[in-house]
Amino acid sequence: MSSITAAFSGPFKHQENPGSTWERRTSPHKHHFECQSTSSPSHSHQLLDSNRYQLMDSAVQPTTLQPLYLGRLEILTHIAVHVLPTKLHGAVHVMYVATADGLVKKISVLPRTQETCVVEIWKPFSGDNPIAIRALHFLKDTVSETEIYV
Repeated sequence: MSSITAAFSGPFKHQENPGSTWERRTSPHKHHFECQSTSSPSHSHQLLDSNRYQLMDSAVQPTTLQPLYLGRLEILTHIAVHVLPTKLHGAVHVMYVATADGLVKKISVLPRTQETCVVEIWKPFSGDNPIAIRALHFLKDTVSETEIYV
């Protein structure tokens, strides 16, 4: 979370016109982007800033050097994450990932090594033609595996 906070609290990228280069720029009305209500008379300047400054200068930095999961020629469309407390580890992250082929993969992230293991692959719909999954949710209230919408 600290990497996300650092990226979104930093300066913006700004392009004066479509032919110019992107430059690092700090908005004079930065508080406008922090979701705080304000009743200042410079409201019109804030609206202009929100049109100009929509791209952050710094990227969110990853926590690992390698991706957690790499699938060859695979398009991932949705992800739902559940954190499970375990006896041996403080917590194990389980990712439910939907693919463009209509599959759902249950992937466990091993805490000590940050390596992943594909635990299960589900094909929730029968047939030869893949059905696109439009939403994927973990139901925390019922501790259900996932809820899939098509």
